[in-house]
Amino acid sequence: MRKKKRLEGIGGWLAALIVSFVLSAFLSVGIAADHYVNMPDIRNHFFFNELILSVLTSAIPIYAAYHMLLVKNRHSVLWGIAAAWIGWTALALGRKILFIAATGEPSSTTFQDTALTVAFSVIITTYLIRSVRVRNTYGYEARGS
Repeated sequence: MRKKKRLEGIGGWLAALIVSFVLSAFLSVGIAADHYVNMPDIRNHFFFNELILSVLTSAIPIYAAYHMLLVKNRHSVLWGIAAAWIGWTALALGRKILFIAATGEPSSTTFQDTALTVAFSVIITTYLIRSVRVRNTYGYEARGS
């Protein structure tokens, strides 16, 4: 009888998640720059605040990626969850609030974008808490295990 290989280390969905943390940070700043170029009528009210929001919320996914790649302890999982909720969800909500403050009305996709970001953060949180690979890599036990 063959023994099952123990899932451990950076690979699969975990690797994709870590890469997405890094890419999302750069994408966030790029989106702010795109808004600066393509929204000249609200540029003064919107861009600087959006850029600050993007830079601040991008720091968390980058730190989470660093922690998950190099530090690898149980706190790495918490940083991953923080990256999903603060780096992605808070950024999306903050952008929507800034847009409404600058224009006086929500964009046509405000609800859909926010719901999608929250759903994605729930999925990432569930994965980081329940995954056998994550548990073995970062050395923590899920409650009820």
